[in-house]
Amino acid sequence: MRIPAPIPTLVAFVIPAIVAGQSNQYDSRIDAYTGLRAPCDGAVQPVLRIQNVGGETMTSCDIDILKNGVVDNTFNWVLATPATTGQFRQPVLPPVNGVQEGDVLEFRILTVNGQPDQGPAENILQVPMTDDKVDAGSYQVRVEVLTDGTPGETSWTLLGANGAVVAQSPAYTLAGERYTTDLALSPDACYTFKVDDAGGDGLGEAREAAYVKLKSLGADVAVASGDFGAQFRNVAQAGTVNGCVPTQLTTTPDPQVSCGAMGLLLNGSSTLHAEEVPGANRYQFRFTNVPGQPAYARNIAGPARSLTLTRWATLPLKRGRTYQVQVRASFDNGATWCAFGPTCNVTISWEAGAQPRMMDAVADAADVVVFPNPSADGRFSLMLEGMDAEEDMQVEVLDALGALVASVQQPMAEGAQLLALPALGPGMYMLRITIGEAVLMERVMVR
Repeated sequence: MRIPAPIPTLVAFVIPAIVAGQSNQYDSRIDAYTGLRAPCDGAVQPVLRIQNVGGETMTSCDIDILKNGVVDNTFNWVLATPATTGQFRQPVLPPVNGVQEGDVLEFRILTVNGQPDQGPAENILQVPMTDDKVDAGSYQVRVEVLTDGTPGETSWTLLGANGAVVAQSPAYTLAGERYTTDLALSPDACYTFKVDDAGGDGLGEAREAAYVKLKSLGADVAVASGDFGAQFRNVAQAGTVNGCVPTQLTTTPDPQVSCGAMGLLLNGSSTLHAEEVPGANRYQFRFTNVPGQPAYARNIAGPARSLTLTRWATLPLKRGRTYQVQVRASFDNGATWCAFGPTCNVTISWEAGAQPRMMDAVADAADVVVFPNPSADGRFSLMLEGMDAEEDMQVEVLDALGALVASVQQPMAEGAQLLALPALGPGMYMLRITIGEAVLMERVMVR
């Protein structure tokens, strides 16, 4: 039978370890460097992660800052929130100027609470400035991810120059899936773009095409792909422009070609698509008539890059016409807009049951209503439903034998309007109403 070891032996072994851990009252250690590892406009603002491992609560700490072995500054760090034993704090140190790629910054803990640091372990840290630094064209950026076979291992973080987390990835769960995150950064500021892989094999797991990209103005700024190990890191400096990428109707199947589209219908079954502008949250489509047609312009905006065509209540498009279309984007829900992009033509088609007859385009009966019918005094009014007022309207009156009785031309207006016709005598008449290319034949009666 096994005899248990005496309890006093175990106690005697543990107690010295505890006592040893508390032997230093004034002791701190550098746990990590979390600042930029490349100069931003010739300077670096170091950020450290420091742990209090002494028995006393840490309220201050003196740190030497060296550049290439020469002391640049001594930072007297007074903690805004004192750190008790075991707690971490992240001080932002004064900027080091005149830093070039490849320089080495060094940090040495000198004192804790004005007393010499009592534990020499991890009191000195050297950090080479060797990260690649890339420039983004805009402060509007996008992080685009195509996951590999183990998506849960991949994460990314964007850190400011002061080490604070600006943005970080959500949890990725689907393999081979594309994810995007749009961000508005501070213009002309520097950031650390960090990609971590918990599996330690980067993005080489079963899918060689997998990547994590930082993009700006549609171009790649930093790309993590392949087997980069446990971490990929770059320093990126945001640009000063607002991210306005020229956009237009799509010229590729994304999801379909819209530039030059023909046969479009106004019944909600046809959709125009614009090229995506990363970070934009509103798109505006501008429709104008092609040369040779009466002047017409209509802007319509929405939160997506796709626009479904219907018969708008105000200035609707006309069936059978070709329009010039331009698109522009906004990053602030339409408060300001980028410039309009290139022009594309689109053609609106006639729907079944509303085809042209006798070489003329015939308007739908739903567009124009004549009333009262029959008329007691020989006068008629017109109700325009959804017709635009870009041109004049011609009204011709034909008698029962087809002879022209009267003809007038008057401006169109939305809503009901009295036709400027002479008073008609009793009988049956045909009104031929022409609006641009649309012709409506309406039978009316005067009692």
